[in-house]
Amino acid sequence: MNLRRDFQDRDDLFDYLRGQFPNAGGGLSPFRGGRDAADELLRSFPASHYPTFPF
Repeated sequence: MNLRRDFQDRDDLFDYLRGQFPNAGGGLSPFRGGRDAADELLRSFPASHYPTFPF
């Protein structure tokens, strides 16, 4: 399956994906830039201020 790659904006992309995958749950990530942007945001939190969990 070849998916479109030309979208006017995020809403256009979201509408297209919802049409292609009507049974999929969830939505687009609120973080622009995808996984890299989300990882960068997580790295910006001072980890030493949060408790660690025993695994």
